[in-house]
Amino acid sequence: MYDSLTDRQLLIAFENGDHGAFEHLYTKYWGILFNEARRILKDSELASDAVQDVFMTLLTRCDQAKQIESPANFLYTSIRNRAINSLTHQKVKDTFVRYVHQYQFHELTYTEEEIFQTRSQLDKDLRERVEAAIADLPPKMRTAFELSKKNELSYKEIAKRTGTTEGTIKKQISNALDTLRKKLLSTFFSFF
Repeated sequence: MYDSLTDRQLLIAFENGDHGAFEHLYTKYWGILFNEARRILKDSELASDAVQDVFMTLLTRCDQAKQIESPANFLYTSIRNRAINSLTHQKVKDTFVRYVHQYQFHELTYTEEEIFQTRSQLDKDLRERVEAAIADLPPKMRTAFELSKKNELSYKEIAKRTGTTEGTIKKQISNALDTLRKKLLSTFFSFF
């Protein structure tokens, strides 16, 4: 029944209450998304969690299905972003653990509460620094970056929304990532 429908038609059918259409999309893309996430994360459990998160995002955005031009692009972009965010979070966590272990070798002891508070503060500081670095981007670059990374839109969807070309959007996002990488790298090392 659903095999004759395009992905977009399936998404719109789901938006109109057809849960079978969503199940068809889920079945069709789960393996593809899992393999991409596992390729990035190198961990099957984390990859599975990332795929579940992406489909949960799609479920919560079903009322905006008409805005998603290409469900395949949306899902692929979402899984890549989710996996990269997971890697970034893991790197911060690993750095924190190394930081704590470094001080434990000096016979300092911390309670679980102190470790939790320190980690929470580090996470908060890092989030604030990332948000400040994003806010410092030129307006058009910041808009393209936020639509891509926060709203998980494809280049095509961003280009349509902003009235520019996909090539320009791709370049703006690439430049934004380079700028943020440079700013945050120096910020990250100033943490420790």
